Amino acid sequence: MTEGEVASDEWKDLARVLEQRFGKVKAIPVKGNGSVLVIKTDNEVAPRIRECQDLRIGGSEVKSVLTSGSIGKLKRVAGRSGA
Repeated sequence: MTEGEVASDEWKDLARVLEQRFGKVKAIPVKGNGSVLVIKTDNEVAPRIRECQDLRIGGSEVKSVLTSGSIGKLKRVAGRSGA
């Protein structure tokens, strides 16, 4: 999650960075919420991404907020709450 809206190509760049650092991940955009990206990965990589403190897109810091659950549930929560 970021403080403001992020362009889809910037999210793709972040997904590439995560993949280079941690291995295979799947980036899933949340329709209607440009400040959130769901990252699908395994139980080995997820804790490492949660602990990562140096992720930025442009001038915005990227923070891990929701950390588990079905993709559909994560997308619904992110879409409803703006989280």
